[in-house]
Amino acid sequence: MSRFFARLIARTIAVGLCALIGAAHAQQGQGAVGSAGEPQRRWFTVTIDPKSIVSHGAYVGGEIVMDVRFVSSDPFTRLRLELPDIEDARTQTLIRPHTLQINMFGGKGYSHQTRLAIVPLRTGALTIAAITVTGVALSRDGRHFEFKEIHPPRRLTVHGPPADFPATTWVVSRQVDIEEAWTPDIATVHPGDTVQRKIVLTVMGVKAEELPELRLASNTGYRVLNTETAISTEKTESGLTAHLEQTWNIFIDTDAVTYIDAVPFVYWDPEQGRAEQVTAPRQRVEPMLRGAAKHRQRLREQAYTEHKAKRLGLIAVLAAPLTGLLALAGIALWHALPGRADWRLWRAAGRARSPLDFYASFLEWGGRTFGPRVPVDQGRIASLGPRAAGQVTKMHETLFGNSARTFNAKRTAVRLIWAARRRRLHDWWRTVGPGVARALYLR
Repeated sequence: MSRFFARLIARTIAVGLCALIGAAHAQQGQGAVGSAGEPQRRWFTVTIDPKSIVSHGAYVGGEIVMDVRFVSSDPFTRLRLELPDIEDARTQTLIRPHTLQINMFGGKGYSHQTRLAIVPLRTGALTIAAITVTGVALSRDGRHFEFKEIHPPRRLTVHGPPADFPATTWVVSRQVDIEEAWTPDIATVHPGDTVQRKIVLTVMGVKAEELPELRLASNTGYRVLNTETAISTEKTESGLTAHLEQTWNIFIDTDAVTYIDAVPFVYWDPEQGRAEQVTAPRQRVEPMLRGAAKHRQRLREQAYTEHKAKRLGLIAVLAAPLTGLLALAGIALWHALPGRADWRLWRAAGRARSPLDFYASFLEWGGRTFGPRVPVDQGRIASLGPRAAGQVTKMHETLFGNSARTFNAKRTAVRLIWAARRRRLHDWWRTVGPGVARALYLR
């Protein structure tokens, strides 16, 4: 009985394995002939710009940029992309169909792509029919197979101009730029002069023929003599761009301050879903009288002369205290610099043959520093500070004591000279400082 069940289980496993192997071979054969096998190796990528169209709809006259890409991991030997005709819309090719080699999943891939500009002409529903691509590709095992892929149709809602749109001409654009220039400089005009105002308008997503002519009417203080307009359309990979350049010759017929009116341009922004406006601003004109240039030059020279006189007076006022401060700084520097006795002590430190020779120079230096009748006692040395007093103590212990300590003559000289200069400067400032403070209103 057990042998019977063992044989049954073994036969079942064998049949299952055979079925799996047969299915695998069948699937491999389907991929080679290009039927429904391996659909993940080829696909469409279709994007629409601006992206707000998908959720909020498009507008009549508003450009839709559709980017179509057919991606495959197998190279093409023959390919045909069929783009549908779109009713109630104007279509223009921005990028002609071409194939690029791309990096896909770490290996080679191929992208057949094109880009179209679609402009709806009517409100309602806009249907972009199915996109079909057919061709022959080369599989991994070197076999050619035919394929056909279809991108499903897409339906978009198209809106018309809203009732409250403030302009008479309906223009839909994602971006509008405006620039302005005046010839000659508006700040140099005189009554009776003619100035030229030039405005350059750049509008994305429309043709130049669809733009209205800008308007500037005559007004108080000026007259518009004539206007000239030049238009052009530029096709780029991101869409169409319209350029409008309009020039006005304006006669200034007043000698009073006047304003030349602003020039607005109103359009509909499809991404924001609202009307926008760019404006060449109102220009203030202050005509100069004849001979005003000479009068302006005289005023400039007079103002410069007065400024120069004030500057010289300020220098004279500041000269006295600055001179006093410089003199005070010079006297302080003189007290801080080493004197004749200091230089003698320094030279003696280098030339002394024995410590007693240096000690004689030290006593001479003390007589010149503290006065000939003032002995160089411990109190005087202590007034120079602990470092100088320590050096003198070390010298005394070396010369007159039983200590085995030694001292360095040059180091002792440096400490004494530095401490004496500092003490002298301190005593001088203690004498002079209160008077300087009173002079500077510090007390």
